[in-house]
Amino acid sequence: SVVTLMELLLPRKRSEISTYRLGEFLTSRSILVCDLKCFQVAILLRFKMKLTVPDAIIAATSVCNGLTLVTADKRLLNHPAIKCARLEDIVK
Repeated sequence: SVVTLMELLLPRKRSEISTYRLGEFLTSRSILVCDLKCFQVAILLRFKMKLTVPDAIIAATSVCNGLTLVTADKRLLNHPAIKCARLEDIVK
């Protein structure tokens, strides 16, 4: 989603090259839209799990599109309705 793109491209402790490569990778992918159904799921996740708005939108987008959410957030990894993969398992 657009929220995922924004969060991943926020300035962090990354080199300029790795930020550029991440940006290239992300912008070459499809951006998923969060429609009304997705926002309803996001609202439920936000209140049930006390997620931030961006995290709720990202999780809901993955649920509504039947995708696996790659995350390091332990709360999301343990939620039965969200199909998740651990970030550490993907980035080996």
